[in-house]
Amino acid sequence: MASIRLESINKTYSGNLAVNNLNLEVQDGEFVSLLGPSGCGKSTTLNIIAGLISQDSGNVYINDKLVNELPPEKRELAMVFQSYALYPTMNIYDNISFPLKSQKLSKSDIDNSVHEVAELLRIDKLLNRKPHQLSGGERQRVALGRAIVRKPQAFLLDEPLANIDAKLRVSMRAELRKLHEKLGITFIYVTHDQIEAVTLSDQVAVINEGKLVQYDTPDNIFHKPKNAFVGTFVGSPNMNLGHASVKKENSRTVLEFGTNSKYYFTKPPARLNNYLNKEITVGIRPDNVLFSSTSKLNYLSGSVFVVEKMFNEQVITITLNGFESFTLKSSYDPSKPSINSDDKVFVSFPENKLFFFDKSTGDLISDR
Repeated sequence: MASIRLESINKTYSGNLAVNNLNLEVQDGEFVSLLGPSGCGKSTTLNIIAGLISQDSGNVYINDKLVNELPPEKRELAMVFQSYALYPTMNIYDNISFPLKSQKLSKSDIDNSVHEVAELLRIDKLLNRKPHQLSGGERQRVALGRAIVRKPQAFLLDEPLANIDAKLRVSMRAELRKLHEKLGITFIYVTHDQIEAVTLSDQVAVINEGKLVQYDTPDNIFHKPKNAFVGTFVGSPNMNLGHASVKKENSRTVLEFGTNSKYYFTKPPARLNNYLNKEITVGIRPDNVLFSSTSKLNYLSGSVFVVEKMFNEQVITITLNGFESFTLKSSYDPSKPSINSDDKVFVSFPENKLFFFDKSTGDLISDR
């Protein structure tokens, strides 16, 4: 097993900074996801850890040992790719046993190792088949088996579920989490899928434009985002972001989203004291929006743009002052009056569910 540490990693491609002064520490036995949009530097970071590409500057440590000059085969890490990378002409037994053949093990030792891994992954009845005879999920298990049989110090997984259909992805997520619990080995997992990241991981590293923007537990990534990017990237539908001026009216603190579009605080947050008469970015998650079809005190008025019904819930997109786009989630009951496009509606926000970000930096405005 292994702890992995990255110090001030930089990597440039054609003048573009793919990884920008990235620092990351993964504890022995942790499951850590690298989460971010396509092209943000996740896979490049993983390949640097594996030794498949070299960083321009910075250091990689495995178990506190500097491995910058160590080739991939000497790092004792196992890589699992999105494409499975199985040998099409070999049966499953030979695919799994392939990494062991260079270790000069006896035939019986290899056989025992292959069957042990195959039973663990529930593919022991598939060993005589060829990869093309397997489903996507089965092929992914074979790819995992070939990695496990080497008994590596850590697993590096690059979007391993991307080519699997949605239903199978759910079951494979559960299997990966169970596998990690059984093996107790360090997992570093690259994904752009927030559901995968938060359900699988002990820690999530959110990366944007090559920079590590937040490294935290899944709960904190969602409930305590460090900036507006994290707030909007994690959560579905995305967090609503709007611009409002912080004002005082008769000693009451007000968020002014536009003409006749004001939100009055009952208990004004002290962290906004330094932003009086300044514009800030306000965030609210769609699940936390209060909704009414009739006018109420401290509710903002808007009009319905579109309604998306999904079984027992609906996502309503609203045109609202101060917000480029505004959505809310609510329960859907076909027996009740429906909400339609162009309907006038009213929304408000629980004070304790609002996020405030500095408009210029995007950083969370905290109490500190």
